[in-house]
Amino acid sequence: MATSYPEFIPGAGASLATKNVLSGAGRVRWMVRKPSRQPADNGWRIMSHVDSSEYLSDSGNWVINDFNELCAIEPALLGIYDFPVGSDLQLVDDGSGIQIFDTASGREIPRSAFYVPPAPEPAEWRPEVVDPEALSSEQRELAATAAALFEQLARDAGQSDAGRLNVVPLPDDLGVAVVRAVRGSGVIFVARDSSVLYVTSAIDLPVGLDLFRNGQRTPLSSFEE
Repeated sequence: MATSYPEFIPGAGASLATKNVLSGAGRVRWMVRKPSRQPADNGWRIMSHVDSSEYLSDSGNWVINDFNELCAIEPALLGIYDFPVGSDLQLVDDGSGIQIFDTASGREIPRSAFYVPPAPEPAEWRPEVVDPEALSSEQRELAATAAALFEQLARDAGQSDAGRLNVVPLPDDLGVAVVRAVRGSGVIFVARDSSVLYVTSAIDLPVGLDLFRNGQRTPLSSFEE
């Protein structure tokens, strides 16, 4: 089932948070890690700055939540995720930035001790030829650069024209790849600065993209007679 918040930490588990935290009536202030009651429970208990002792003693004021959802409410919680059972922390925001303190000692937790979530795996790129009319004006200009270079290669080979050219937009707004639809031909990747990389059809598009992303380029002089 889809959620309305990102999965910052895969398998982060569930935590208890007060309704004041979830509703926004109070900001996250107190974080205590208890022993887990069940496998899905990561032990964290998250409380707001307006929660009184009487309020906290009422079990009806506590709600089980995915820890990731709590991190979406207060991103600073990401940093404490792997702190040990028994941790008793408080979050302080004095207007100049958020700080986290150990409640018992009053010692500020250094940023170097914070947990850093793993970087998400990049989505697999699936090359897709698009209709030229669907391209942006910049993409059309980049595609025209590749088309001119393919025309030059065709003339050098004694061919009348380059034939059909397919345009594939690149991910992350890197530019375009233009594929010459002729057996044994190749692909020209064009960056937004108009630099290019030519690869033969023996190299798969995703492999060519990796080379292009890593800065490999083909001098424009290579396309001249």
